[in-house]
Amino acid sequence: MSILLALPQEIKTKILSNLNAVSLIRTSMTCKSLYETFQEYAIFEYIIQLHLDGLKESGSNTSTSYPELLQKLVSQRQTWMSVDSIPFFPLATGFSSSRAFAQGVLASKRPGGIDILWLATPNTTQRKVWRNLRDVPFGNLAIDPAQDLLILAHSEGGNNGLASMSQHYFINIHIHSLSRGGIHPLAHQSPLVARFSGAFYESIGITAIHSIKIGGNVVAFHFDVSSDHINEQSRIMIWDWMTSELILNSDIMFDRTLEPDLFSFGLLDSTSFFVTSTRRSGSIRLYKLVRSNSTKVPAIHVATLHLPPIIHNAQLRSITVARVAPIEMNSLSGRPFIINDEDRIHGFSVKYMTVVSDYNVNTEAFLFVHQRTFSRYLSQNVPLKHRPLNVKWPVWGPNDTALVINADFISLERTNCCMYGQRIVLASPIPDMFPTMSASFRLLDFSRSAILSATSTLRSTKLPSLGTGWTLFSSHEIRVHETSVFQTDVKTSLPFVSCVRDVRSEGTFEGYILYSDGIVGYHMAPQQSDRD
Repeated sequence: MSILLALPQEIKTKILSNLNAVSLIRTSMTCKSLYETFQEYAIFEYIIQLHLDGLKESGSNTSTSYPELLQKLVSQRQTWMSVDSIPFFPLATGFSSSRAFAQGVLASKRPGGIDILWLATPNTTQRKVWRNLRDVPFGNLAIDPAQDLLILAHSEGGNNGLASMSQHYFINIHIHSLSRGGIHPLAHQSPLVARFSGAFYESIGITAIHSIKIGGNVVAFHFDVSSDHINEQSRIMIWDWMTSELILNSDIMFDRTLEPDLFSFGLLDSTSFFVTSTRRSGSIRLYKLVRSNSTKVPAIHVATLHLPPIIHNAQLRSITVARVAPIEMNSLSGRPFIINDEDRIHGFSVKYMTVVSDYNVNTEAFLFVHQRTFSRYLSQNVPLKHRPLNVKWPVWGPNDTALVINADFISLERTNCCMYGQRIVLASPIPDMFPTMSASFRLLDFSRSAILSATSTLRSTKLPSLGTGWTLFSSHEIRVHETSVFQTDVKTSLPFVSCVRDVRSEGTFEGYILYSDGIVGYHMAPQQSDRD
């Protein structure tokens, strides 16, 4: 360190500019001289701000106009944080049993087909309805506007994705173009088909469809299945949607006698994924996909990351995956940015139940994990017969996680969270404000908290807030449904919170709150409709 401090300022600045944002923040806290250097040169704050947005420059930088770049980078954010009134843009789209929202595009299942909305601004919103898809008995859908993907999934003979029990069962995945409605030009002409059967004279069927996830050239389908002799279990199927290859069928990978607990699923990229387990105090299991004709092993279980008892003397009920805000990047002064996957934050909703005076009390916590935790294990070369690592909490958890429980927010019982870069957004309806219901939003900073409050044990971390929170008031109950980050003439973007399940009642409509650099979507329903 003394050698670095003795170097000329120009050389010292060039060396420090090669550090990533986390290293910069840590280095700035080592001594007063380095802290003053960081304050003096805009390049360091520029690197940190990109880090907080989860971005990095796609090419080498030859410009020295960092003060100007930094000003452009943060100007939209400052405007967004100081907003006093929130413009409201209602869309009377009617009831839809299945929808997807990403990058400013809303796709909804309608009786007449698929309804597509491009939400740029209130004045430039475009709508398309693909009626040629009305004969496809789709139940669930997913979209990826960056790849022009519209994915429709249904089970044979189904209703909203569910089918009656039968001895033979089919799942069909249709790959369409989002902008044109026909089969995607890069996809196989036939739909992806999965067939599975019960035992002799045994009925089998899907009881729930949880999610369809897209990661590059793969699509993952997470659902529950049951039969005459097997209780409801979660399954995963992963295809290469360009070649129609079935990469993974968890009916083969997960032995039924070993996997009785419910789990949730997250697709990290086209080569890896994780599942959560509620056994004991809970765990996150990391897997790498194996795409080789020479082996029948579809995925390698790399490691199991064990959680500690977050809430003592309570029964762990579920660990579910929080949504990540989709991103559509534009250029900043002709300088394209790309998503920095190394700085992603993954969120998990962890729910517990305790018994107090013969009453069940439900408690929820949000656990946030940095991508580097997963990369540390998934980046290793592991053999096919690899024995998974059992990693205890003190080894993997303290330095790269943050926890939010009830004391840190108004109410987490119906709170939703969303991550974008190093930022976390929480949104929750505020109860007990009859006759006016409201929803509160809060933007938190993961990065600095994770660095400054690293401890050897898991504890509730009060994440620093970026600006004030917002409260939305309405004469109806507000249910946060979906959000998306989209851009028109925007230099950088900010996230908002993700969805809860549909409010299925008459009079339900959707509303969207437009900012200069983001959009919030939520459901509004009559006060008496209080269904989760």
